[in-house]
Amino acid sequence: MGQSPRLNWTFVALLVVIVAIITASVWFGSNGLNEENDLRQTNIATETEDQHYGLPIDDPRAESTATAESGSAPCLTLEQLETHPVVAQDAYRYEAVIDSGPVIAAYRGLSEQELQRLTAQGDSAAMAVLGAMSVMRARDWPVDKAVSYLMLEDPDLLAFTFTRPFSPEFINHMAQARQWFYKAALHGRVMVLWRVGDSLTFEQGGPVELGWISKDEYDSLSNQERISLEPSNVYNVLAFEVAPGLTSGPQGEILAALMPRSEQQLAVVDQLAEQFDRDLQDAGLPPIVVPESNLPSFDDLLLLLCENEQGRLEEIRKNVR
Repeated sequence: MGQSPRLNWTFVALLVVIVAIITASVWFGSNGLNEENDLRQTNIATETEDQHYGLPIDDPRAESTATAESGSAPCLTLEQLETHPVVAQDAYRYEAVIDSGPVIAAYRGLSEQELQRLTAQGDSAAMAVLGAMSVMRARDWPVDKAVSYLMLEDPDLLAFTFTRPFSPEFINHMAQARQWFYKAALHGRVMVLWRVGDSLTFEQGGPVELGWISKDEYDSLSNQERISLEPSNVYNVLAFEVAPGLTSGPQGEILAALMPRSEQQLAVVDQLAEQFDRDLQDAGLPPIVVPESNLPSFDDLLLLLCENEQGRLEEIRKNVR
């Protein structure tokens, strides 16, 4: 039962974004920035399209992972699980709320004027692309690379050299990017919120500069607690707060488990969620609704993993954390 690359991309993009956010937090540090750092990309391999969840496995590669016990169902590798039909089916719920994937790719080549016309109709994807164009301007990159930037296609767009203090032009472009990303989130593309936090880091600074915590208290936190307070992580958690349906289903469980959390972060997220609700009301927009998943939990899917793959998964979790 072949799975569409469209669905596979959505799952991969979600995981790449979450890991990229956490990686960026570690690299940028407490003030959000260090000079001449490269933002690492995470490549998530996919090996097969024919999987098993009460379905036959036709891919001969699955035979190599079969359990030793005679007559038992074949077990799966992590790569096979990533393209599992249940996981792929769940990806559809995220296409309207993420800032990468086939929907965003369809905006490649549109002019800024065309994108502006679409935003007047409430098109959240066009808003996200306009935000990316502002990021391109801030970094002196061609604006026609905006979609590639959102799609995580070009490593050069994720690694750049910068010096402080930033120019007024740089800060102004980042402020415009933040405003476009936030507007896109208000119009339903809530998982672009992490880019709101990312833009804030460049525009204003980290959690101390943003007034979320005092410097003395921040200095007393553990490394994990500091990472949880990085603006991109805080705003990423905010997306799941204002759209609780994102946490359901196999992908929601994966993403929620990967996000760093802390008590200090919770207080900030609560305040931002209240502001988000007020902004929705002021704009005359409805609350963000992401349908709850009715698919099996990720824990159920993990039962399909081969024993050695379970250990591999734990190692990946440790490395992410």
